[in-house]
Amino acid sequence: MKLTARESFRYCGAPDKTKAGLLIYGPDQAQIAQAKDKCVLAVAGKNGQAEMRTEKIEGERLRRDPESLGLAIKSRSFFAGPRAVCVDGASDILAKTIEEALAEWEAGDAMLIVTAGALRLTSRLRRLFESHRNTYAAPIYPNPPTAGEVEMNLREAGVSTVSAEARTDLLTLGRDLGPAEFQQLIHKISLYKRGDSSPLLSSEITGCAPEVIETTLDSLLEIVAAGHARQVGVAMKRLPSRASMPVSVSIAAKRLFRNIYQTACDPEGPRAGVLKLRPPVLGRRRDQMVRYANSWGRQGAEAVLIYLAKIDRDLRLGGGIPANALIERAMLHVALMRKSR
Repeated sequence: MKLTARESFRYCGAPDKTKAGLLIYGPDQAQIAQAKDKCVLAVAGKNGQAEMRTEKIEGERLRRDPESLGLAIKSRSFFAGPRAVCVDGASDILAKTIEEALAEWEAGDAMLIVTAGALRLTSRLRRLFESHRNTYAAPIYPNPPTAGEVEMNLREAGVSTVSAEARTDLLTLGRDLGPAEFQQLIHKISLYKRGDSSPLLSSEITGCAPEVIETTLDSLLEIVAAGHARQVGVAMKRLPSRASMPVSVSIAAKRLFRNIYQTACDPEGPRAGVLKLRPPVLGRRRDQMVRYANSWGRQGAEAVLIYLAKIDRDLRLGGGIPANALIERAMLHVALMRKSR
C-alpha cells in the first residue's frame, strides 16, 4: 500500500505493527535515516537493541547472502516483544530477494523495514511494497515541516506550550535548516526546556539556533544601524584583532543593509518583508529589523549600499589609508547618515 508524502513521516512514528514490512525511500538520506529510526523505536521500543530485537542488514551484504534476510525475519530473541529487521541502502537488485522473504512472512515474525534512495515510478522495489497487501511504501521528500509536524516534534521533545512568536520562528527555521539540523535544534530546545513548564519563547529559540554573526560584530552593526555615532569607536575596539576583520565588517554591513532594503521594499510592508528574509531573522531582531526598515526607508538603505560598495572596493584594492581606519571611518559615516535622515 502506498502512503502520501504527507502521511509518510507520521506513519513512520506510529507504524501498524501487524504489517510485514515498510519501505522508506527518498532523496534526502538524513530524513530517511530519521524516519527509519522513528519506526524502529516505535516497533521495538527503546530497549529493542539491548534486548537483541533489532537487526540491521546492509544492502550489499544481502546481495551476497540473500538467505540471511529470511533467517533474520524468522529468528527469535531471548526477550519477549516485537522485532524489527532493517535493510539499509536497498535497490531494485534486491527486489526479488525481499519479495521471497515477504512471501514467507507470518504473524509473529519481525517487521521488515527497508530504506532506499530516490526510486522511480517503475522501480520494482517500490512497486513491490505499494502492491503488496501487507506492506506500506512511504516516500519521504525534503519538504519543510508543517505546523502540525513542528508541534509533534516539540511534543516528542517534551515541550508542550509554545508562544505564537516562537511557533512562527520554528516554522521559518524549518524552511531554512536541513532536516538533520532542524532535529538538532529541536533536541537542543528539549534539553534547554527540561524541567521548565513555561511557554517556549522566541528569545529561547534564538539562543538555541545556530549563530550567524559574532556577538561583537553584531553589536557594532546595531550601533551603526541605530545611528549611535559616538559609540562606533568603542565598538570597533572590541572587535577581534584579525587581519580579515575590516573585510568581515564590510561584508556583514552590506548583508544587514540588504536585509533592511529588502524589508523596506516589500509591497505588503516591513512586517511582511522581514518574514521573507533568508537566513531568517528571529526574536527581537525581527522587530529590530522592522524598526530599521521604517527609519532608513528604501532610499536610505540604498544610499548606504552604494557607499558600502565603494568602501568594499577600496578595502580590496588597498591604498594609503590602513584598512582598520578605513572601515571605522566608514561605519561612523553610515551612523551619521542615519542621524541626517
